[in-house]
Formats: sequence, structure tokens, C-alpha cells
Amino acid sequence: MNVRVADGKLKMVLRKPFGKVMGARDAARLIMHMRGRAKGRVVSVGDICSLGLIDEGAIPTISICDGKSLRKKLGAHITRKIRRRYRKVYCVRNDAGTISESAMLAIESALAGNTQCYIHVDGEEDMLALAAIIKCRRGDVVVYGQPGEGLVYIKVGPAVKKRARAIFNRMKTIKS
Repeated sequence: MNVRVADGKLKMVLRKPFGKVMGARDAARLIMHMRGRAKGRVVSVGDICSLGLIDEGAIPTISICDGKSLRKKLGAHITRKIRRRYRKVYCVRNDAGTISESAMLAIESALAGNTQCYIHVDGEEDMLALAAIIKCRRGDVVVYGQPGEGLVYIKVGPAVKKRARAIFNRMKTIKS
């Protein structure tokens, strides 16, 4: 399987939020408003992000979590609180600063189904918001945590997908 790896320059580019930064309550309100008007799906990336949305009543269609926050292991009760909301679970391996082929395939499979999914990442989910943007369709929403700032809310459209794809294409491909 192939793995995409971000170099130092790309990591610097990705430190800048890809969308609008806000709190969990504001993101949840936008999600609930969107769900009242359209059939868009919501992908959350990160345990604290997913938990914040769930606590606000906006359960993501897909939560991608690694059981950590800022690379420190979270309590099992937090993982259970998120995971119990989902019928289907995928488990993937993805190292820090990478996007693994298995993670891309899991996101694609989860988006293709009609059930809410939890994707457990053994390793790091730090780059998987980029993968989610690439795999989502127009009108979907991707939300991820921006350390020290809040949640980044991205409504997927052609310009966002083009930007994500351009960054992805700049990542080095290695065989795992």
C-alpha cells in the first residue's frame, strides 16, 4: 500500500486553517441548519472535535479519531462516548504527517454507505481532514480541530476540493 507524506513546507501550509474557525456550538448550529435544508454529510476529524459536536447535538456522519488530543492519550470514557454513536467501525493505520491508502479507502467506503461510521486510527489522524475533503462531495462539511483556536468548519465545494487535491498531489508517495 502507498502512503502520502507531507514534508516540512507542506506541514507549514497545512497549519493555516482550511476554513472558518469557530467554537463547537457555532459549528453545531451551522451543521443543524445545513441538515435542515440539504442532505450533506458531516465528517469530523479529531476526538475533541467529534466530542464537541456530539455534546452540542450535531452527531457527525463520520468521526475520524485516534484516541488522543495533542498527541496525548485520552481517557477511554471519551472514546466510548464518541464510538457508541456509530453503527459501523473501521480501523486503519495512519502515521503522523501522512495519509495512508487504507485511511483513504476507509473514508471513501464510509462516505459511500448509508450509515454513520466511526473510523479508529491507530497512529495519528492529523492529516485526514485533507483526505476527507478530497473524498467528500459538494455540499458536505468537514470539521477538524485547530489546536489553541477552536474548530475549523469547511463546506466542501470545487475551490476547496481543488486546493486539497493540489496539496495532496504535492505530498511524496512512498510504499509502505
